[in-house]
Amino acid sequence: NLRIGWDLLIDIDSRYFDYSKIYAEIILGFLEFHGIKNIGIKFSGKKGFHIIVPWIAFPKKINEIETKDMFPEYPRIIVNYILEKTKNRLIRQISDLTKPNKYVKDFQAPKEVIPDLVLVSPRHLFRAPYSLHEKTSLVSMVIQKEKLVDFLPRDADPLKVEIINFRNMDAIKFKITTDTEEETANILIPHIKEKSPVLQY
Repeated sequence: NLRIGWDLLIDIDSRYFDYSKIYAEIILGFLEFHGIKNIGIKFSGKKGFHIIVPWIAFPKKINEIETKDMFPEYPRIIVNYILEKTKNRLIRQISDLTKPNKYVKDFQAPKEVIPDLVLVSPRHLFRAPYSLHEKTSLVSMVIQKEKLVDFLPRDADPLKVEIINFRNMDAIKFKITTDTEEETANILIPHIKEKSPVLQY
């Protein structure tokens, strides 16, 4: 009864940093293809990335059901849809790496780089932005989407990291528009309303 909403958190984790970065780029592109503009991304501090779509981007009701009450059901629907629709592109882009593939066979790639569904649970902890990873001592830093392609773990050196003001107080006070609330409709509603059309990515 205390929950007023939930953010969609996608934890991209892999044993290999370059695989994680490729998949982060694919998912960002996939979300933007579906018309989602309110997206944040940060480095995990080790070999992965965390992508967030804030609660304000979701419709308040779907099928007359309060969206805020459908956690973790709706986030799991979205993450599973993203997995299914992006796995082939992941394989293709990993196959296109210029360096010899020294990690795993291409057909195994989706098993090696997948959003961790554990984050889509009521009690899972989420690493705070700009906190230090306990094993690497690197910063879990916020990244501008357009700079992800050039990002390397060394950029998260705590002595070099620049703080990005990602918490915009004016935006928090701003009255959310209908367009913002319906932003995720193309990616969420078609998989709850069975007969709705699905955009092809």
